[in-house]
Amino acid sequence: MEGDCPALALVLDDCGGSLELARRVISLDLPMTWAIIPNIKYSVATAELLRGHGVPFLVHVPMQAEGDPDGEAGSGGRYHVGVGMGRGDVRDAMVPLLDSLEGAYGVNNHRGSKATADAELMGHVMELLAEREMFFMDSRTSPKSVAYDVAVAKGLGAAKNSHFLDNASDRGKIFQTTMAAMEGARKKGSAVAICHLRPETVACLERLALDVEDGMHKSGVMLITLPQLADSAKGD
Repeated sequence: MEGDCPALALVLDDCGGSLELARRVISLDLPMTWAIIPNIKYSVATAELLRGHGVPFLVHVPMQAEGDPDGEAGSGGRYHVGVGMGRGDVRDAMVPLLDSLEGAYGVNNHRGSKATADAELMGHVMELLAEREMFFMDSRTSPKSVAYDVAVAKGLGAAKNSHFLDNASDRGKIFQTTMAAMEGARKKGSAVAICHLRPETVACLERLALDVEDGMHKSGVMLITLPQLADSAKGD
């Protein structure tokens, strides 16, 4: 980043379920990237809101987790992309999701601990995204994930999550974890952290915003978007 300033890219996951919470976060003017679950109540309206404010967003694609039955992708179950799917199956599943959210910058996985550990499956996913010149962020819901490595091998702009900020619902713990992510960014130069569109998390973002001016947190860590992170990597 400019001046070797440490940077933290915040990703706000599970958007599309609440316009009230979305509007609260938008009003904070915090640099971050949103991830919208497609085909839920306010998915399209949230995308419209973000486009209107120039905020980058991802399609948060539900993928198969450990414990999910095989062979149920797209059948009204919990995931759209799962093990055993061929190239055509992945396209049939993902193209409608990508097309449903106009202007998406890229994709990240929703759940997906099993799917993202399957290199062949991830290859099919990344081929489609490469054709569309889309970014991929590995949410790292499993330490076995190969999704980031496959994305890089396929030539995509890519990033991977370093911190989940709100595994606990306690506001104090969420804020503590956010500060720990800031420190991680300071030590490594940059980091990516995921939080979720939930009331407790939004309250913590409102608290965080009090200490941010023009994207810079008082600790000296710059908050950035994934496109800014990608641009910085190209510069390096």
